[in-house]
Amino acid sequence: MIKSFFQSLKDNKVEYLLISGQATVLYGAATFSEDIDIWINPTDDNRIALLKALQYLHATYYKLTPPLTEKFLNRGHGFHFYISGSDDIYLDVMGKPPRVPDYEEANDHKNIIRTDWGRLPTIGIRHLVELKKTQRLADYAIISRLSLIELAGIDNCSTNDFEWALNNIFTLSDLNELITRFPGVVDSVSNPEFLCDYIKYNNLNDDNDVHLENKIEDWLTSRMLAYQRNDREYWRNIISELKTLRTNDELMINGTEVKYTI
Repeated sequence: MIKSFFQSLKDNKVEYLLISGQATVLYGAATFSEDIDIWINPTDDNRIALLKALQYLHATYYKLTPPLTEKFLNRGHGFHFYISGSDDIYLDVMGKPPRVPDYEEANDHKNIIRTDWGRLPTIGIRHLVELKKTQRLADYAIISRLSLIELAGIDNCSTNDFEWALNNIFTLSDLNELITRFPGVVDSVSNPEFLCDYIKYNNLNDDNDVHLENKIEDWLTSRMLAYQRNDREYWRNIISELKTLRTNDELMINGTEVKYTI
């Protein structure tokens, strides 16, 4: 069924990028994801193409889903669908995800990844990292892994590459791996001072400075908490709008089939 889903997107010429859980699996930063998440180009023609693809698959609306209109796509809402088959699919669709540029720019930086379901247009790692800065604690270990994977794919890492990776590492173990695998990082960090000290110390010593370790862990945690708060604030207005739509009975009815009508 998953292969049929992606084939239907292709047959209907839906412009999309694979994002979130399945994208992290394809990049090797996670081992499993239940849902399929896609980001579609939020144009009216592309919206219609997606509706046609979903109608062909007998998809139904699932949980709190507003009408799939250009208006709601561009306001940042998520749209949820269920597709029954040999492999049931829970599909989440967005037209304007948080913390990333517009679709056209992200599409310019996509990767085409060969899978058992075909060649899939997949969001680039750096944009995926921004998408994963959610309220979910588990996402930050995945972000750290994605950062290491991104650097490993660059032949000659620049100072900017190392600075980007350092800004997207959230676990002490992955920071230590970064220092070990990419010694050039020692010359690329200038602040905070305790981070410079930690990197230099690790490069010169086999043991650990417990005081520095604790300070680094506190710093990593504080950055993560800030992103979690920002994500919570981002969704506040969208959730409020969903509540209003539910009160006014304007949400799609859970379990009803997707129908494309002119």
